[in-house]
Formats: sequence, structure tokens, C-alpha cells
Amino acid sequence: MKILFVLEHYHPYLGGAEKLFKQLAEGLAARGDEVRVLTTRFRKELSAQEVIGGVHVERVQCFNRFLFTLFSLPRLVVLARQVDFIHTTTYNAALPAWLIGRLYRKPTILTFHEVWGKLWFELPFLTKAQRWLYYSFEQLITRLPFNYYVAVSEATKQALMASGVQEDKIQLIYNGIDYAAFENYQWEAPEKFTVLYFGRLGVSKGLDLLIPAWGAFVKHHPESKLQLVIPQYPERLYQTIQQLIEQWCPAGSVELWHELTVDELYKLVRKASAVAIPSYSEGFCFVAVEAMAIGVPLISSGRGALAEVVHGHYVQMTEQSVKGMGISLEHAFRKEWLHRPPRSFSLQRAMEAYLAFYDQIA
Repeated sequence: MKILFVLEHYHPYLGGAEKLFKQLAEGLAARGDEVRVLTTRFRKELSAQEVIGGVHVERVQCFNRFLFTLFSLPRLVVLARQVDFIHTTTYNAALPAWLIGRLYRKPTILTFHEVWGKLWFELPFLTKAQRWLYYSFEQLITRLPFNYYVAVSEATKQALMASGVQEDKIQLIYNGIDYAAFENYQWEAPEKFTVLYFGRLGVSKGLDLLIPAWGAFVKHHPESKLQLVIPQYPERLYQTIQQLIEQWCPAGSVELWHELTVDELYKLVRKASAVAIPSYSEGFCFVAVEAMAIGVPLISSGRGALAEVVHGHYVQMTEQSVKGMGISLEHAFRKEWLHRPPRSFSLQRAMEAYLAFYDQIA
């Protein structure tokens, strides 16, 4: 098969969706399929074209993912001629992929990681105009008649159906991880209470709740530590996070880490008392699944797919607020965990589901 992935971000961008598509694309290439990725060149030092893990990656020169909707079209017109089908994802890559798919009558697949709907109007760090713009754009994407949809959780599938997508067009395929990669990183509870947040920066990630809550919490538990492993982009959002830390948290109570290797990251994770996931919504949440593979307890908002994905030892926020986050931190500090039986989300199972799906529609 010849497959074209149209993605607003790809490796080395940090995020769950990017991890999923890198695993999927390289798995397809390993079995002999011809795989191409068209994505953004989000940093100047990245190559315009390269081969990563057998996958031909081409990056469009544009300084943010929003411009990718337009700037990707010239290359899409060329690349789409040569493929059997196009696989894209929300949000900004979806529209150009659908347009060119229709032009050449190529089957198009859209992976929906999550549907926010009116949640856009609750999220922090956005202006009123941005909320309406993003909400309207999401409504447009949900109404484009793609041939097939992939939902990465039951929560996302239900949200798609509520948005009007027919159930028989939706394939439910959970994301997956390679559990063997975590065998050398098993949890070692630290002496001092340490909460870790790791992942990309985004308006839905709940850092507006975690940071003020931590500032209040650490005044009563001054030897505790919050570690944030985050990228320094988007630059404006990163600056906002720095300002929140300066405003709410005592000096030295928060550590910032950037651009860690996988080994460095997992060594931090395994020595955390808990991993915080205060998100307003999650379509799947690689952070949760990776932390659980290491055996680290979670502080979870319980929003979106977290309600079905989180297992093992965890604390769940009773309300999506600074107060709710603060209460959960206290429960975690006292080791007052809830528990669910273990659940596996293996990469092998996800790959087999995708390959079977591709073979079905090829």
C-alpha cells in the first residue's frame, strides 16, 4: 500500500498524537508499505525532507500549524496522486487532506483524538474571538464527509456520534504503547513528596489549576516539589506558565525541565510520588498510560477518556477547579488512593487493528 499521512505535527514534536502516528507510520514502513508524511516545519533547524524509521517525511515551511491548512495544499496536490489513501487528524490538517482527497477521489481517514464542542468556551488562555473561531472550525471539521473516522477512545466515539457522525463510519482503535520499553523503569517512591507533570503545552491541560493549587499546597508542605517537563513552545503560552509560577509558587518549589531524552524523562517519572493530569479533556492520554506502565499513581481530572483509561492507584479531582486540584494533592500526599484493576493498551494490539482496518479499505 501507498499511504500519505497529513499531520500538522510529527516527530520530534512532543505530544500523544505525534507519538501515535510515528509508531503507526514506522510500523507500516517496516512491513513494506510506502509511507509518506506531510507536516509542518515547526522549527527552523528541522530538515525540509528526511527519512525517519523508513518513513519519508516532508515539512512545509510555515511558522505555525494554523498556516498549514493553506501552505500544505501545493505539496498535497503532488503527493496525493501517488497514494492509495490519505490519513489525517484533527484539526488543521483535516481540511486540506479532505479537499485533495475529494479532488483525486482518494479514500480519506480522519483520526479524531477528542471533540471539545462547547468546552472551548471554558478553556483558559483564550480570547473570546479565539474561542468562537476554534469552536466554529471544529464544527466545520465534524461536518466534512470523510470516508472513515477513527476514534481513539469510547469517549471520543460518543462525542463524534453526538456531533452527527454515523456510527458505522467510526472505527474505535485505542492508542497503544510498547510495554517492553518500560521494563527498566519501575516506580521507586521518593522520600519527599514529588508531583510530576509532563507533556505538551496546551490550553486544555489544566496547568492554570495545578500551578495555583501547588502554590497553596506547598505552603503547608514546604519540602514538597513540583516538576514540570514541558516544551518552550508555543512561546507565548510558555511565558504565561512562567508568570503563573512566579505569581503563585514560592521560589524553589517548582522545577522546569525541557527537551529531555526518553531515558531522562522515564527516570524522572519513576521517582515521582504521583503524575498530575488535570486536563479539561483527554481523548486518550499517553501520559496516563505511560505513567501507569511504570507504576506511578495518578492525580487525574477524570475528564473525557481519563474515566475509561486510568487504572491502578489514582486520585480523581472532585471538581475542575483550583480547589479541586488542591484537595486531590492533599489526598495524594496522604496516599489516599482509589484503585481500578489493571488494563492494557498495547502498541501491538493498536497496530494490528490499524493494519486490519487499512487492509479492509485498500
